[in-house]
Amino acid sequence: MMHGSTCPVTCQASVVDVICSTADLAVFCKVIQSATRSPHVARLMDPQLHATVFAPTDRAFNEDEARLGQLLGVSGLAQLLTSPRVAAELVASHVITDHIVKVILWK
Repeated sequence: MMHGSTCPVTCQASVVDVICSTADLAVFCKVIQSATRSPHVARLMDPQLHATVFAPTDRAFNEDEARLGQLLGVSGLAQLLTSPRVAAELVASHVITDHIVKVILWK
């Protein structure tokens, strides 16, 4: 689970920058990148955004790929990454905008 950013208040990094620079969030980064045309997902690129992101780790994606496919109606991770609409739905379900619970990175 990731809340806001690991940067100080003056940091210019976006939520996406922080996620994509975290090694064990590479799959979630790819999901976000495949859904960038969604206005909700595009907001995550704004360094001024206040949000709490429940970012699933690579391990979570790998261990639950079959279940994830069933829940989202895709055959697996590969299809999720080529379906911007489904990717956007997944990202949106992991974000609470305009509210930061606590600034910390949990592993």
